[in-house]
Amino acid sequence: MTYYFTVAAALACPLVMGVMMWMMMRPPGETNTAERQELRALRTEVDQLKSGRDRAL
Repeated sequence: MTYYFTVAAALACPLVMGVMMWMMMRPPGETNTAERQELRALRTEVDQLKSGRDRAL
């Protein structure tokens, strides 16, 4: 029985470490969404400014 606990602990450590590394490498979801929304708003603003400039010429 002790053998199984030793094997389980020996396997759990690298698996948990791999999961933690994978989680830290992923980009955060919330900031990514906020950045996309800001980028979309800025692109819309640039398009509006360009269309206004074209009308003025």
